[in-house]
Amino acid sequence: MVKNISIYVMRHGEADYSSKEGERVLTQEGEERICRWGRFCDVNKVDCQSIWHSPLKRAVQTASLMKDSLGVSSDQLEVKDFLSPDGDLDLILRELEVLDTSTLLVSHLPLVDILVARLLFGREREAFHYRVGAVIALERMYERWYLNWMLHPEMLI
Repeated sequence: MVKNISIYVMRHGEADYSSKEGERVLTQEGEERICRWGRFCDVNKVDCQSIWHSPLKRAVQTASLMKDSLGVSSDQLEVKDFLSPDGDLDLILRELEVLDTSTLLVSHLPLVDILVARLLFGREREAFHYRVGAVIALERMYERWYLNWMLHPEMLI
C-alpha cells in the first residue's frame, strides 16, 4: 500500500530574464516573494521533510531560500535533473510512486503545470495559470492525488 503524503509543486521565484537560460538568477523581488512563502510555511506549519529541485540556478536559489523555513536539513535538499523545464514526466511519476515523505518540488514551466494536471486529471495538458513563485499543494490518499490548495505569492502578506 502507498503511504499518504503531501507534495508542494512550486514554480521558481521571479528571475532575471536578461541572462541565458541556465544562468538566470532570482531578482530581488523574486527573493522577497520566496521569503514570504517561507514565512507562510512557518506560520502555517507546512509539513515538508525534503526538497527536490531542478539544477537551474533560479530553482536552486528558490529551494535554498525555502529550506530553513521548512526546517529541511541540507542532506534532504536534492538536485533532480528530471525537474528541468523539459524534464522526464514519466520518471517523475515513477519517483512519486515510491516517495514516502512530504516533499517540495521546485521546477519550471511547462513542467509544473503538466505534472499537476497529470496527477489530478490523468492527462498532460496545461490546466493552471502557474505564476512565478506559485505553489500547488497536493495530497496522495488511497493511491490518488487530491488538490489541497493553490496560492500565488501576491496573495501573501
